[in-house]
Amino acid sequence: MRGDEVLLPAVVRVRLAGPPVRPEVVEAVLTRTLADIGPSVVPEVVWVPVLSRADKQRPELTYALVLELGGDGGDAEKRLLRRMERSVRKAVRREFGRCCEVAVRLAREQGEVATCFRAMVGNPRDAGP
Repeated sequence: MRGDEVLLPAVVRVRLAGPPVRPEVVEAVLTRTLADIGPSVVPEVVWVPVLSRADKQRPELTYALVLELGGDGGDAEKRLLRRMERSVRKAVRREFGRCCEVAVRLAREQGEVATCFRAMVGNPRDAGP
């Protein structure tokens, strides 16, 4: 990492449709897809159970990852997030069905950032706000 780059925690939410899928399987699809995006994305994705929603009809799984952005931020950040979301949506729908939904955004509040950080450096099943 150069001196002008910033590390930002991001969140990927995946709402599945169809038969149940283990979080690790979705994590593998996300990691493979994000590794192809380029050097701005650290292709290490971690499932964060405490940020996920356990709806029996359509579970929503939440994953944490880290973005490396240059000092300019702003538009480059938005473009990268859109590109990530498009790529991840395609991969998830190809693997798990067309009715799956995907959202990618930066972690918003301090509690969410802290939870993502703890998940990345420790055991994600113990990570909590």
